[in-house]
Amino acid sequence: MSANPAYPGIPEVINGNGAVAHVMKHVCGGVIGYPITPSTEISETFEAARAEGQLNVWGKHPFFVETEGEHSAQSGALGAALTGGNFISNASSSQGILYGLESHCLLYTSRCV
Repeated sequence: MSANPAYPGIPEVINGNGAVAHVMKHVCGGVIGYPITPSTEISETFEAARAEGQLNVWGKHPFFVETEGEHSAQSGALGAALTGGNFISNASSSQGILYGLESHCLLYTSRCV
């Protein structure tokens, strides 16, 4: 065990949403989400970092879109990914993602022109 590890990490105590937001603000090219409890913290942290001008690990300034509901968030994230968006994420609660899955059938069976 080395006394000075190559990647020492960041000593911080955070919850699961904080951990997800930490990764998303460094990796994602964009987030389309409907911030609703319990995932509000993810969107807030991502948008705060983005608003401060933080770039992701590829040196790009990510985007954030807040939608009016879970279906819009799911459709927007899938649409962005299917049209060439890199590392797109949806910031929502697990229940919201399950609710939004209804839109997947429509999205995947529609013909893209």
